[in-house]
Amino acid sequence: MEIKDILRKHPGRHTGYYPYDISHTKWTESDLSIFRQLKTVPNKISAYFHRELIKGVFKSDCFAKPEDNYYLIQATDGTIFHIGH
Repeated sequence: MEIKDILRKHPGRHTGYYPYDISHTKWTESDLSIFRQLKTVPNKISAYFHRELIKGVFKSDCFAKPEDNYYLIQATDGTIFHIGH
């Protein structure tokens, strides 16, 4: 899956969040076990990405500053995207 496929053409609005860095990762599904899997897709993610194409959302909690943390989106086809904010 390409980045343009998962991005919404007309994004919603979410105050205080904007994904500025979106890229593919070379990680596999087994590599995601070190990250915290979120139980639901946050509104700040679904405002910019198609919710129906998201299999899971993971968050890095390994940095002291919240602005250094990032999200990983696992698409339904297994592609993993790195989302910086």
